[in-house]
Amino acid sequence: MTQRSSPFPVGNIVTDPRLFHGRQKECTDVVNRLRKMESTSITGPRRIGKSSLAYHILSTGSTLLGNDYVFVWLDGQSNHLTSMDKLFTRVANVAAFPYASKSNGSDALIEFEDRVCAYKRKLVLIINEFETLTDDTHRGEFPRSFYNTLRLLAEQAHCALITTSYTPLKNVCANILEVSSPFYNIFAQIVLTEFLPPEVDEFLQSKHLDFNFTASEQVFIQKRVPDYRHPLILQIASDTLFFNRNARLADSELVNTINRRANSYLSHEEIQEGRRMKQIPDRELPSRLGKAADLTVSILVPVVGVAILMLEFGLLMQRLSISQAILLGLISIILGFGIVVFAGRSIDIIGESTFFKLFMKLIDQMPLISDIEHIFNNSHSKQNAQSASPESESQGANLENK
Repeated sequence: MTQRSSPFPVGNIVTDPRLFHGRQKECTDVVNRLRKMESTSITGPRRIGKSSLAYHILSTGSTLLGNDYVFVWLDGQSNHLTSMDKLFTRVANVAAFPYASKSNGSDALIEFEDRVCAYKRKLVLIINEFETLTDDTHRGEFPRSFYNTLRLLAEQAHCALITTSYTPLKNVCANILEVSSPFYNIFAQIVLTEFLPPEVDEFLQSKHLDFNFTASEQVFIQKRVPDYRHPLILQIASDTLFFNRNARLADSELVNTINRRANSYLSHEEIQEGRRMKQIPDRELPSRLGKAADLTVSILVPVVGVAILMLEFGLLMQRLSISQAILLGLISIILGFGIVVFAGRSIDIIGESTFFKLFMKLIDQMPLISDIEHIFNNSHSKQNAQSASPESESQGANLENK
C-alpha cells in the first residue's frame, strides 16, 4: 500500500495556503498596509517562518485585495537577482509591462523607474532574503542608487515592498547606505517569534488536508515535545507523528526521533532566540530581568559612571588647568558613552535594563553620537559575519524553514 504524502512541510517554504497556519495578526497587518501601498519588513531568527509568511501574502494577496494588485516574488538566492537589469527584467516579465534591457546601470534604473511610474496596476515586490543583495557577491551590482530608486517608487506609492531578512533592515542598510540616506525607514517592521499558545491550538485542532490530530497526539506534542511552539519543531513533530501511525514507535523513541530531526535544523541558541523576540523593535523589547535586578542595574550603572567621572575630574583639576581638565573631561564622557553602548550590546543584564533602553533612546536623539553607533553596529555585524562558518551558513540557507 502506497504511503500518503505528509501535509507537513519540513525545511521548505509553505507554498500551499491550505497548509499555512498561525500569523493571522501579521498577515492582517501586512494586508492593511498594502491597502495604502505601504511597505513592510519581516525579520526574525532563522527558520521561524519569515519566507512562508511572505509567500502566503503572495498566494492570497490578489484574493484579499483584488486583481488590481500584482505580486512579484524575488528571491535573493535566485540568479534573477544577480544584477539590477536581471531583477528589473524579472519584475517586468511577471507584471507584464514593457522594459528594455540596459547594459548601463544608470540607464536601467531610469528605464525601470519610468515603466513602474507608468504602470496602471498596484505593484508589490516581495524580496525574500533581502540581506543577500548586500553581501560581497551582490553589493557591486546593487549600488546605493538602486535602493534610492526603490525608496522613491515606494514613497510615491508606485509600488509597495515586502522584505524578509534575518537581520533587521536598519542594520542591513547600514552596510550599503551608511546613515545619510536611510532606506529602511519607509518600512513597518514585523519581528516573528515562536507561535502563541492560541496559534498552536489552532494548528493542532485544524484539518491538514485529510489528516486530523487525535486527542492523544495533541497531548503528546504539548506535553512531550520540547519547544513545540517553534514553527519548525511543530512541523517536525507533526510530520513524525504522521508517519508514526504506521511505524507505531513508543513515545520515548518518538521524542528522540523528533529531537534528532530538530537538532539537524536548529541550534539551541536559535530556538531560544525565537522564544525571546517580540513583535516590536529590539530596543523596545520588554526586559526579561526581574524587577529587583532591573532596578539595581538601572540605578547602579549611571551612579557608578557619574561617580567615576566626578572623581576623575577632581583629580584632573589638581594637576591641570581648568581648560585642560574640561577638555579631558569631555573626552572621558564621550569614551564613557562608547563603553556603555559596548557593555549594553555585549552584556545581557545591562542590555535588558530599563536604563540602557532609555540611554539608547537618548543616543538616537543625538545625530553625531547616533552616527557613531551606526558605524559600531556596522563593524560589529561584519565581524560576526566573518566569524560565522561558511559551511554552517550555507547549510542554514538551504535548510531554513522559511
